[in-house]
Amino acid sequence: MAEEGRKNPGKPPTIAEVAYEAGVSIATVSRVVSGRDRVREATRLRVEQAIAATGWAVNPAARQLAGGGGDEVVLAVAVADRREFASDPHYARVIAGAQEEAARLGLRLCVHVASLGSLPDLTPLRGRRHLGAILVNASPGEASFISALGRPVVSMGTTAPDVPSVDPENEAGASSAAGHLIAGGRRRIAMIAGPARNPCARERLAGYRACARAAGLREVRQNADFTRVDAARATRDLLVTTPDVDAIFVASDLMATAVLQVLAASGRRVPEDVAIVGFDDSPPAWMTTPVLSTVHQPVEKLAGLAVRTLTGPPGACPLDQRMPARLVVRSSSAA
Repeated sequence: MAEEGRKNPGKPPTIAEVAYEAGVSIATVSRVVSGRDRVREATRLRVEQAIAATGWAVNPAARQLAGGGGDEVVLAVAVADRREFASDPHYARVIAGAQEEAARLGLRLCVHVASLGSLPDLTPLRGRRHLGAILVNASPGEASFISALGRPVVSMGTTAPDVPSVDPENEAGASSAAGHLIAGGRRRIAMIAGPARNPCARERLAGYRACARAAGLREVRQNADFTRVDAARATRDLLVTTPDVDAIFVASDLMATAVLQVLAASGRRVPEDVAIVGFDDSPPAWMTTPVLSTVHQPVEKLAGLAVRTLTGPPGACPLDQRMPARLVVRSSSAA
């Protein structure tokens, strides 16, 4: 690869450039370098030719990293409050899916948590010993900054236009939830939406909004963070402004558990008085009374896809990859 044809001329070549030149994943380059795993002869030759073409120096530290338990994938999660990371099962599902795929590829997963807006301050993202980073709740500016540091980056949730992302079909899933409530005869359908800064929350709101408008229904909405405390506050406000509400679509299952508790405290029955549908199909959905209807999103599979995208040949996947979200009807919205 001639110097003038490189993405970052003037800087030392990287393992990502070797992978791109050879048409293989970064993990495959690592296996060739370490010599610890069997690789097809044709693949090994392509990698060796790419190393020669790029001028990438396989120094002793790099060789030790490749042979010492696998390369490191950073999972960087931004949260409004550290308690949110501990209490929201969504993050455990992300870690489980990413860890399973990383282990399958012979890689190590390293999880780091930061406050919203401070992902670029995480020291591991500025280091040179990681393969790349998966970002959760990154703003477009943060994602662009981290991507410019020279390592592959994938976001769980759409962010900067040039940063690859993986997402569920949020809008279609939300539309199916609202459509289910309409089909059940509900006419005062509200939404407890997520924070406007979050792209998944915006897409779920768009799905609810489009379905309500198509049915000629008025939009009724309260915004909240993806927390139980704020969802409870939003539900109390909703019951004051719209006391005749007969259905609520909630942007996450964790939030929906608080909605159910506020409705019970107000004397309203679910689903007889108010039907409820959440989003995620996370463990809390199976533990409520009544059991929560929800929209299933394949969080673990999305996290695994993020790892594969991060370690695969650059540019081999679309920038925005989606997986289906499907409605799961349970007792909380039964007719």
